[in-house]
Amino acid sequence: MQSSVMTTSTSSLTATDNPPIGGTPMDEDNDDTGAQWQAATGKRKGSSPSNRRPPLKQPKISNWLGGVPTANKFNELDEEHSSDNTNGEQLTGSECPKREPRPPPIFIYNVVVIQPLTALLNAIAPNGYTVKILSNDQVKLQMQTIEAYRMAIKELQDRNTELHTYQIKKERTFRVVLKNLHHSVDHEELKKELLEQGHTVINLFNVRHRVTKKPLPMFYVNLAPKENNKDIYSITKLMSCVIKFEAPINKREIPQCTRCQSFMHTKAFCRRPPKCVKCLGSHFSKDCNRKEKDERVKCTNCRQNHPANYKGCEVYKALQRKLYPRLRNIREREMESGSANSGSSMRDGRTYVDAVNGSADGGGASGPGPSTQSNEIAQTQPAEMNGMEELKEMMKQLMSQMSTNMTQMSTMLNLLTTLVSNQKKNDD
Repeated sequence: MQSSVMTTSTSSLTATDNPPIGGTPMDEDNDDTGAQWQAATGKRKGSSPSNRRPPLKQPKISNWLGGVPTANKFNELDEEHSSDNTNGEQLTGSECPKREPRPPPIFIYNVVVIQPLTALLNAIAPNGYTVKILSNDQVKLQMQTIEAYRMAIKELQDRNTELHTYQIKKERTFRVVLKNLHHSVDHEELKKELLEQGHTVINLFNVRHRVTKKPLPMFYVNLAPKENNKDIYSITKLMSCVIKFEAPINKREIPQCTRCQSFMHTKAFCRRPPKCVKCLGSHFSKDCNRKEKDERVKCTNCRQNHPANYKGCEVYKALQRKLYPRLRNIREREMESGSANSGSSMRDGRTYVDAVNGSADGGGASGPGPSTQSNEIAQTQPAEMNGMEELKEMMKQLMSQMSTNMTQMSTMLNLLTTLVSNQKKNDD
């Protein structure tokens, strides 16, 4: 009896430890022994897809409101346009006609009577211009088309009219900066190689160091205006050298005419009488009799004793403040820094704590009232001056203390040397 029980339990353990993959016993004859198989627990009963119920979730209705009937009353125009276009081709963005840029303005001087000017402009382009009256008998003329601009410039120059203008936008050269190319390369060979890549060079020149005047591996290249000008930035190799093209940095400099010495235009488009950069004479600077340095120079813009191209000229600085204003005023920054450092200021050897406590020597004695203390603090010197004085005083005290300490240490060393020598003599 015991052997049958042990056999049953052993077979039960064996069947439990190694269950068959298919879920049935490997030997069907073992059913007679009474072995019990363990049932899997903790599993959810599965069901076949055919027995599953469809979800009872309500379907989403995206168009719950019926469509509103619409009509386009311009459909007939579209049909006429499509019938006119027999080829069936539509204009793309690149095929659309580009808007022609406006011509540059013309600034005319000494216009005392405006009727002759308007009569001339009406003969050239009636209703094709606008006039804006400026101060000091100046007139700003804006033509509507480039053809009218060229005709107006020609007629005004034939009449010796004082004016200045600017270059037409589509005629401006495209300037780029060529880097990492040796300064001694042949310019004509460089122009030829750029021409082979589809870029026509008007002129180029090597850039020199601003201080040492030594040539740099850098060139300014002016290209003829074309539609493929920006493709030059993709060139990375030139004359067997690895190079790089970059756009020039926009400097905050105000242009000055070397003909009339005025600002905001250049001599190439100026028709005003010449002015000397050294004196008030009505001649070109190269024709001036003052060939050497002279202290009696005069500026034609501000009438001060400096050349007209001096960057410290009041007229130049006023224009610079107007065109390139600072983000924050310097005076405001100074006031903020002064208010931030005013709490740590010192006057007459008194700290801020002493001033608040009303003590003259920092002893903690009671002083005057709050109003008197605030008046004393308000009358202190600037924070920067007080800080420097305080630093100097501290350095003096430190140096004197160090000198005293060095003297004392020297005296102590001498005494120790004497004691040691006396002790050795006594021992001997």
